[in-house]
Amino acid sequence: MDSYNFMTPTIEGQTRYYWFQLRNIRPDDEALSKMMSEDVHHAFEEDRDVLNEVQRGMTNKTSPHIDLPIDGGQLRFRRQLQAMINEEEQVDRQMAE
Repeated sequence: MDSYNFMTPTIEGQTRYYWFQLRNIRPDDEALSKMMSEDVHHAFEEDRDVLNEVQRGMTNKTSPHIDLPIDGGQLRFRRQLQAMINEEEQVDRQMAE
């Protein structure tokens, strides 16, 4: 059984969250299908609750971000993306002059 989840930002403060599972175990077993669907739905709702609270915390920030070593890849990506945005904005300003 494989499980996948991924998020795609749509606009500031809003993201689409996709979550699904594939299985090749007893594919014709309706009871198993029902049980697994209910379990997946329950897990998805738990994730939604946590992600909504994270968004609220980011929107109404009362403390600084805590950068953990495990977040190193994402932090490098954010810094590189911000540098690219800054460079693009600078070029736009120069072109507007």
